[in-house]
Amino acid sequence: MRQVGLLFICEALTRTSSMMVLMSLALTGKWLAPGPSLATLPLALVPVAMTVTTIPAAQLMRRYGRRVGFQLAALLGNAGRRPASSPCGRASSSS
Repeated sequence: MRQVGLLFICEALTRTSSMMVLMSLALTGKWLAPGPSLATLPLALVPVAMTVTTIPAAQLMRRYGRRVGFQLAALLGNAGRRPASSPCGRASSSS
């Protein structure tokens, strides 16, 4: 019974955090976009990026193992953090 409760809490936290990410993506896009029509472009590109990368990621993990796949994903995510956050820093310092 303890595992069911833990699973329930983890699922609730996962869904809440994913909604927060989606909301912050749209708000940041609105803040940085030159026009309101481009504000949700980052949000629209999330499923496109997932679609394009799912099969290559699965093949990489099949060949080299899940550990290497997750380490590479963490490395790429960390490498993408810097260029993705730099426009926000420039925009906040100029306002």
